[in-house]
Amino acid sequence: MEIKKIWLIGLTILIIGLSSSLGFAKGFQNEPDGFRGIKWGTDIKTIPGMKYLITYENLSIYSRDKDKLFFGNAKVGAIEYIFYKDKFSTVRIHTDGAKEFKTFRDAIFKEYGEGQHPERAGMEKWIWFGKMTDMVLEYNLSNKETIFHMWSVKMEKEIEKE
Repeated sequence: MEIKKIWLIGLTILIIGLSSSLGFAKGFQNEPDGFRGIKWGTDIKTIPGMKYLITYENLSIYSRDKDKLFFGNAKVGAIEYIFYKDKFSTVRIHTDGAKEFKTFRDAIFKEYGEGQHPERAGMEKWIWFGKMTDMVLEYNLSNKETIFHMWSVKMEKEIEKE
């Protein structure tokens, strides 16, 4: 439970500060307006098959019944749908292992292009800034954990107002 709280706090900080602190141009190929048919801002009450996991402050995390744990050809460990005040704002995809990372990264690059690749010690990282969606792919070189976040630019602005 404590790890989830720390992760949620980190996610909130990431969402609030990342795109405003880095001045990259907006736009990337195939920019989505949501994930797997759920548009950003959709109310949780209108989405069937969601399984509640945890809430921290105004962020609630769900998984989706019968969700295929693949992104392209890459098998992923978990897909989490994050709602801010019951509105779909972020998706988090997690996987472990170097082989899984490479397959996952390649699938993301194929779909969205390579994004920006800033230097970061102990971490492989790519960032995409769009008009509707921002994204971050991080691979921890020491524990071989991969985390991919996609979030709504519009919802990010709502969170920043608080």
